[in-house]
Amino acid sequence: MHGADPAAKAPDRQPTPQAPQAPQAPQGRTDERLPRHQRLLHAEAFQRVFARATRSSDAYFSVAARPRETPHGPARLGLAVSRKALPRAVHRNRVKRIVRESFRRLHCCDGIDFVVVARHGLRGADNAPVRRSIEAHLALLMERLCTEPHRR
Repeated sequence: MHGADPAAKAPDRQPTPQAPQAPQAPQGRTDERLPRHQRLLHAEAFQRVFARATRSSDAYFSVAARPRETPHGPARLGLAVSRKALPRAVHRNRVKRIVRESFRRLHCCDGIDFVVVARHGLRGADNAPVRRSIEAHLALLMERLCTEPHRR
C-alpha cells in the first residue's frame, strides 16, 4: 500500500465553492447605493436627530435635521417610509429612491444628520412634485444649519 496511488484512495473531491460575490450593477449602469457612512443605521441616531431637530414639513414629507456633536464626516440620511403612509412596497421603494437620489445630488456641509419621514400626501403623487418637495426641504434645512456660526 505504500506505493499505491493516493488519488485512488481519496474520495471524489468537489471543487471548493467560491465565496459569493457582491451583486454587480447591470451593464451600462453604475452602483448608486448610498454608502453606509452616509446613512443613519441605528434607532439611537434617529432618536438623537428627533430630540433637538430643525424641521421642515409639507403634505409629502416631514424632514428633521441636526448637526452632530463632532461636525466631521459627511452628511447622513435616515429614511422612515411606513406602510401606513404608503401601503404598497413598490411605492415605498420609489419614494426612497427619489429621496436618496436628491440627497446624493445635494452638496451638503459635513456633520449634519437628516431624517426624512414620508407622509400620507405621497399616495398617488407623481415623481416631479415629490422630487421638488424633498429638494426644497433639504436645501432649506441645509441653509439654516450650514450658516450657523459653528459651521462657518
